Amino acid sequence: MGESLRYTFTKSERLTNVKLIASVFSSTENLKAFPILFIHFSLDLQGPSNYQVLFSVSKKKFKRAVDRNRIKRLMRESFRLQKAEFIQALGERKLIGAFIYTNKVITDYTSIYQAFSRVILQLKNSKPSE
Repeated sequence: MGESLRYTFTKSERLTNVKLIASVFSSTENLKAFPILFIHFSLDLQGPSNYQVLFSVSKKKFKRAVDRNRIKRLMRESFRLQKAEFIQALGERKLIGAFIYTNKVITDYTSIYQAFSRVILQLKNSKPSE
C-alpha cells in the first residue's frame, strides 16, 4: 500500500540538552492553544530528526508528582499520535521546543488532543522566522 507510519517518540526527538532547554525558555516565539503553550526556537539540528521537543508541567500548580506525570503522559500520547501532522507543519524548518501545560486543573485527554491539533495548525500557518 505504501510506507507505514510508525507512531513513536524516539530518544532523538526528545530535548534533553540543558543549554538547548535554556535557549528554548528564553525564546519569545510561542503558540498558544489552551491548555497548551508551545515555546519554540529555530536551530540547525544535527541528527536524524529535524525537531526536538520536551513536555513540562508546573510544579507550582501541581504539587503531586503523580498528577504532573499523568498530564505529561497525556501530552506525549497526543503528540505521538499527531506527529505526522507536526512534521508536515514543520516542512523544511528545524526547531526545538517545549510544550507547557498551563491549566490549573487536570483536563481530559480529548481537550489536550484538540489543543495539540490547534497548535499544529498554528505552526503550519506561521511563517518561518529566518
